[in-house]
Amino acid sequence: MGARKITLRLMALAAALTLPATAMASCPNHFMAVGEVWGDKVRLRYKFEPETPDVSERFVMDIAICSDNQPFLGPLKVDADMPEHGHGLNYRPRVSAVAAGAYKAEGLLLHMRGDWRFKFVLNTKQGPLRLESRYRLK
Repeated sequence: MGARKITLRLMALAAALTLPATAMASCPNHFMAVGEVWGDKVRLRYKFEPETPDVSERFVMDIAICSDNQPFLGPLKVDADMPEHGHGLNYRPRVSAVAAGAYKAEGLLLHMRGDWRFKFVLNTKQGPLRLESRYRLK
């Protein structure tokens, strides 16, 4: 993908993330999400690369956050566990900011099939905002 296309996509994402609350229902729509979580005035969407992770293969999670003027302090934290089995990930993902409200979590690895819970933590002025999303690895 060319630098111009990347720049245009990042500009579109930045514009989408600064929309007023009335536009939040459609923000952000820059990719087809696998999962979506709503919190207090916050919408978090994510997708995977590759699109369908396989057991014990590393994958990347692209994350987009839209908020109703709620500023975030510090980095986004991403983790996962299997509540029914009582264990989590064997490896910690590396999370980096890509643009305003856009993140990339690299090095994720789900080591068994079943029901996983992705956990996201955003630091706000009011304290940590914790969001969770269920995902079934087939």
